[in-house]
Amino acid sequence: MGHDFAGVVEAVGTSVTRLKAGDAVLGVARFRHAGAFAEMVTASEKAVVLKPVDLSYEQAAALPTVGVTAYQATAEVRPGQAVLVNGCLGGVGRAAAQFAQARGASVAGSCRNPAADEARELGIEPVVGFGFNPATLAERFDLVLDTPGMLPFAAARTLLKPGGTIVDIVPAPAKMIRSALPGPFRAMMGRPVTADLEEVARTLRLPIARTVPLAEAIQALTELEREQRPKGGKLVIAMAGS
Repeated sequence: MGHDFAGVVEAVGTSVTRLKAGDAVLGVARFRHAGAFAEMVTASEKAVVLKPVDLSYEQAAALPTVGVTAYQATAEVRPGQAVLVNGCLGGVGRAAAQFAQARGASVAGSCRNPAADEARELGIEPVVGFGFNPATLAERFDLVLDTPGMLPFAAARTLLKPGGTIVDIVPAPAKMIRSALPGPFRAMMGRPVTADLEEVARTLRLPIARTVPLAEAIQALTELEREQRPKGGKLVIAMAGS
């Protein structure tokens, strides 16, 4: 289980050139094998970058997958544009709001109604509940980013300005087919491109709601599944001695 990690390099392969034993790093485990909920993990060199000195290992471990996904999903955002992030307080949603704002866009978002003030504190405005009527925000956005992958296509299209784009980060076969057809819809998964991961490590900072030891990981994940997201930020699993 687990994909994201941060720690110290123990050894490198003979073809590795950017990193060496003793480097403090963050990265993403091989997607098909995962395994980051462990004291030792293997990863491709392209999916590992140096950890900034101002980040703790816990802070660094919270960044890779959500950060790269958000960075790539907002890559075409330009100054003066408007972005709506459906699920703006999840990991990808928070990161996407930061990247879109840094690129000069205004950001609106949806979240659970009790958390609306938290979203506004991040500079997100307007903030609407998940059950909002898209007609009230018709044709206002250059990008609609659906982080839970649950916004109906018709609703997302109502929100778009002419020429806008809908990005869904929860791919499914039907979505991939739609994405291949002409139109505004694009389904994607974040990929650990080295340059993108380096930018995420340099610029993105996410709050940590809870840190638990590895022995309590299953219980914490079960609770997280019930809550959908940890209130106030990310859940981090800490190794003994970290």
